[in-house]
Parts: sequence; C-alpha cells; structure tokens
Amino acid sequence: YDLRRQGGGSPLETSVIEKSHHDPIYDVFWISSKTGNQCASVSTDGQMLWWDTRRLGEPVDSLVLDSDAKGGGMVLGGSSMEYNKEIPTRY
Repeated sequence: YDLRRQGGGSPLETSVIEKSHHDPIYDVFWISSKTGNQCASVSTDGQMLWWDTRRLGEPVDSLVLDSDAKGGGMVLGGSSMEYNKEIPTRY
C-alpha cells in the first residue's frame, strides 16, 4: 500500500498464492544492502522468504524451516528471526 498515491487504499502489487506464505507472517527483517530494497519474512507455515520490494510478484529466494538439514524432516513454524550482516549465511 502507498497511502501517498491517489487510491492508496488498494495494494500496488501482490504475489501469487503458490509462492507466498500460507499462514500469518510473524516477522519481517530489512536486510542491509546497497539498494535497501530487500527483506525477509518468516511465518508459521514453515517458510522463510526473501523479497525484493521493487518486484513483489514472487520471492527471490525461499527456505523451508525443516528439522532435517537434508530435507524431509518435520516442518517447523517460524515466529521470529535475527540476521547478522557479519555472518550473512546464518539466520
């Protein structure tokens, strides 16, 4: 939503349901980047999704929160996250 624009009561862009969260989002983290357009979201649906706010039609990357590092384990729901820019591969 962009309330500064005429008709700001409707979304400017939406994502397709197949590539979006299916449960409520509990945390969004803005990632320090050169463009400042990236964020990550986590939900109790067991997904962590990375977004580019210039293109919200679908996430740029995703991670299933799984109890088994090889996949196939129990899916875990996320309710909060922390990102350390000094260790960019750890969430």
